Amino acid sequence: VEANRLWISGIDLLDGTPILDIKPYVPYADVIESATNTIASAAPQLIPVQWTDTALQQARGHAQRLQEPLVELIEQCLAQDPRPAYQTPVPEREYGAQFWDLDVRWHYPTPELIRVLEVIPAKG
Repeated sequence: VEANRLWISGIDLLDGTPILDIKPYVPYADVIESATNTIASAAPQLIPVQWTDTALQQARGHAQRLQEPLVELIEQCLAQDPRPAYQTPVPEREYGAQFWDLDVRWHYPTPELIRVLEVIPAKG
């Protein structure tokens, strides 16, 4: 918190996306014992994340520049398996996402494993 601003990092938002209704968790008011959810009723099963040597070196370099734990954040996000549930990936297919000003590319050498291929500056 700084000068009436709340700085947020390491979460799944697009730049400029508004964050509404930030407040502390209040157990006596915020817990709904009977609440259910059929879409995400349990935490996702995490899958292992491996790195190519090059991608790990790239991520560590950008982590120093950004002053963020980039390797750990990428692993936490990817371990939740961001592909659509209906897809069974083939090893040749590459996936990508942008983190800060970086493009992260990965693939699935097997359906139960992610391998990060590169972490490079995003194109314009």
